[in-house]
Amino acid sequence: MTNTTNTLNILTHNGVFHADEVLAIALIKLAFPRVDVKITRGRDIPSEGFDVVVDVNGEYKDNSVSLYSGDYMSQTFPVGKIFGGRFDHHQFKEGDDLYGKSSAGLILVALTRPLFVSCETGQCPWNDGPFLSNVSRYIKGLVDIVDKHDCGIEQRADHPLIKLIQGMNDPEDVYGETQDKNFKVAVNATVMLLQNMENKSLEDSVKAIKDISDQYMFETGNIGDYSLAQVVSEQNKQKREEIQKKIDDLASSTPVKEVNGVKFIIIQKGERFVPAKFCIGRADFVVNYDKKQEGWGVTQIPLEEGKFGGKFSLDSEHNVQFQIFTHKGGFFGIYKEQDLVPYPGEVVGIKIPVKEKIYIDLVIYG
Repeated sequence: MTNTTNTLNILTHNGVFHADEVLAIALIKLAFPRVDVKITRGRDIPSEGFDVVVDVNGEYKDNSVSLYSGDYMSQTFPVGKIFGGRFDHHQFKEGDDLYGKSSAGLILVALTRPLFVSCETGQCPWNDGPFLSNVSRYIKGLVDIVDKHDCGIEQRADHPLIKLIQGMNDPEDVYGETQDKNFKVAVNATVMLLQNMENKSLEDSVKAIKDISDQYMFETGNIGDYSLAQVVSEQNKQKREEIQKKIDDLASSTPVKEVNGVKFIIIQKGERFVPAKFCIGRADFVVNYDKKQEGWGVTQIPLEEGKFGGKFSLDSEHNVQFQIFTHKGGFFGIYKEQDLVPYPGEVVGIKIPVKEKIYIDLVIYG
């Protein structure tokens, strides 16, 4: 087996983190336990210069190759030379071969596919096998659940791992230093979970980790990553309950605007972000300003809590010049501000591509 060394530089998006990119990076760390994995989070960062790009930048390309031949057996290689690629799933649409896989599913494919040796003579009679071999049915099942949840096929917000990771997002600032620290804890906690899922279900693995964590704390006086993840999630829950009361008051007090038969709740710049679930039954879309992306984020309000589906669907195929980002599931998009010459002062316009309406012109004052 060729030795791997150095670092693996990974880019993923910043802001709210989800189970799919956390699980994707945890799978990579599981496959390369002795490699220094360095994670950069951001949406406006080019892919160049990174070995692996996860869940961002709208590209999919598996660059993994096998360099395991007689010429290389005694050498040491940077892992980025043999494993890497672009693993975003947001560009896939229904009917595509990989539609329904999240970044976690794409990474699992890359880590478990056979890697045949190629050498100059063409006579190499062996293959080295995948980076991750003998992946248990429990891990495959976990990835499948996360894939379906993240792609909007089957929502599982109540799933223990999905719920834990979602709960670790900082309720006060999803772009701050605490959020980045929480992300790393979430990844390490998930690695620990995967290590215990080789022959155990998720539930049995969680029980085993509790015993391991209790022993670790007894021996060292320090709290382990999985226990720390649970503590962070519980602390965030208390903060979130306080913040949610304020968000609920803001959502209920904001008037509904109607444009071309479509109802919007528009939260002005400087106000708290209002998730769509707080607006169910009042409108079709909620609009929040995204300071980091410098654009207006439009989220479809579901018809009922716990579902992705709504009255309309945002269109990611047309009018792309107005888009910063649109989820293929049609429930979220960020759009550029348009110059509105006839309107003086603090007035902006956005064009929202909606499949059923071609696009909607929205003017925002204030």
